Amino acid sequence: MLTEAQISKRGLAYYKLGESGTPVMLVMGLGMHGHAWALQAEHLSKHHQVAFFDHYGLGKSQPVPKGMNHMRKMADDALDIMDELGWDKAHLVGISMGGMISQHMALMMPERFLSLSLLATTAGGFLRPIPTWKWFQRFPRLATAGKPETRAQAIKSILFPPDYLKELSDEQHQALESVYGHEVPLSTVLSHVRVVMTHNTQKQLSQLTLPTMIVKPGQDILIPPNESERLYKLLPEARFHVYEEAGHGLLRQCTERINHDLLAHFRDAE
Repeated sequence: MLTEAQISKRGLAYYKLGESGTPVMLVMGLGMHGHAWALQAEHLSKHHQVAFFDHYGLGKSQPVPKGMNHMRKMADDALDIMDELGWDKAHLVGISMGGMISQHMALMMPERFLSLSLLATTAGGFLRPIPTWKWFQRFPRLATAGKPETRAQAIKSILFPPDYLKELSDEQHQALESVYGHEVPLSTVLSHVRVVMTHNTQKQLSQLTLPTMIVKPGQDILIPPNESERLYKLLPEARFHVYEEAGHGLLRQCTERINHDLLAHFRDAE
């Protein structure tokens, strides 16, 4: 799915789908183009106005600017896109690093959000999250990947459980590689990693009163599943969904389920 990009005043490329319904802002994770939300955006836009964007250094967005050294700065940039869209309020959905950004957005401007959905993410803190041992086993293959197809294979091994990958057809593998196989500048990755290291909302999350949904992928090797459980302890009134079979790539692995759960969450929050 490709829609025409709009460029924000701060140089971020963003995309909007849907003409009616309450707005939904989707925030992607580390090193991923916004179009990784494609299967969610297409479905949600049947009922809502939906927007997503490319982080700096990705897609049609400008290179990472100097001074991009804290999650609050990324949150402020995303809020700016909502301003340009004319959205006073929206449902907010973030995955992985995007879930961290979303926590800061909600803490900075809680009055601007109807609900919050946190997928495969963490509240952060000292040395958190540390990826699982399986990630450390597979990361060298990604770090040394030269060809796009080698990189795509390495990324798939990190985002998806082996049993799931074995069940896919060649066509389905190609679809995953088209989404996750793009080359990401090292400077962009390092910028994202630096920002993730600043993330810590443990003490502030109790302030949130937004209707919140937390999704824990049970087979995640990038952000350990117990990080979702820790989020739930900090936000005990939240809906808590466990996708026991899912890896970090749950947007593709569990497309129908996540779309259903998001729509139900939005509906109940309005």
